[in-house]
Amino acid sequence: MNIHAYIFVGLMSDLEIILTTICRAAEQDIDRIKSRSRKTEYILVRQVYSYIARKLTGRSFREIGELVGVSHSNTLQAVRKVENYINANDYLVVNLLKKVESMNFNTKKNIRT
Repeated sequence: MNIHAYIFVGLMSDLEIILTTICRAAEQDIDRIKSRSRKTEYILVRQVYSYIARKLTGRSFREIGELVGVSHSNTLQAVRKVENYINANDYLVVNLLKKVESMNFNTKKNIRT
């Protein structure tokens, strides 16, 4: 089933769809991303999730962070870090964002709240 099909049948929230898409692009397990692990690869995926979720949905930092078990302040910091990575043209972040974008998940019209 195409990931965008979940939107229309209402099986997943917009934030869950974003997290699922990013985990697929990063080839990471959702449960590990939601864990308290501080491994760099998990933190990076959480940060990119926070950035994309904020940009696409405009949801509060608290709502975005709840799904991955982080506070609103950590979510805010994650968004700022990803913006800094983008400005510095960080290879890992830019590459992950390109992968997510290639999955046709880069416009607000794909999100339903």
